[in-house]
Amino acid sequence: MRPIVWGFILTVVGCFFWVLFSFLAALEQFVGEVGVPTALMYVFGTLFFFSLPVTLIIEVVNWVRRRRAARVQAMVESETKGVAMPSILSVAKPRYCMECGVELNPLGETGKAMCPKCGRVYG
Repeated sequence: MRPIVWGFILTVVGCFFWVLFSFLAALEQFVGEVGVPTALMYVFGTLFFFSLPVTLIIEVVNWVRRRRAARVQAMVESETKGVAMPSILSVAKPRYCMECGVELNPLGETGKAMCPKCGRVYG
C-alpha cells in the first residue's frame, strides 16, 4: 500500500486511541492518580497529529523521485533512438574461467577472452 493509505490508517487509529486514553486519563485525574493512560494519551495524540503530514511528505518525495526517473528515462530513450544498444552479455564486466576461477584477459577487439592460468579461450 502507498504511504498515504498507511498515514490515513494511523491517523484514524491514533484518533480513536487518543480519545479513549484521554477519557481514561481524565477519569484517573478525577480519582487522583496519574499513570499509564496519560502517557498513552500523549503517544496516540502525537500519532494522530503527525502521521498524516509525515506520510504526505513521503508521498511528495516519492512523486518527485518517480518524476525525475521518468525524465531521465525519457532522455535516455531519446538519445538512444536509432542507435543499436549492446546486449547485456557484451557489456564490459569481468568474466572468470569456468575451470580455475581466474579473471579472464580480453584478446584484443575479438570479443574473446583467455585464462592466464590454464590458457583456455572463451569466446
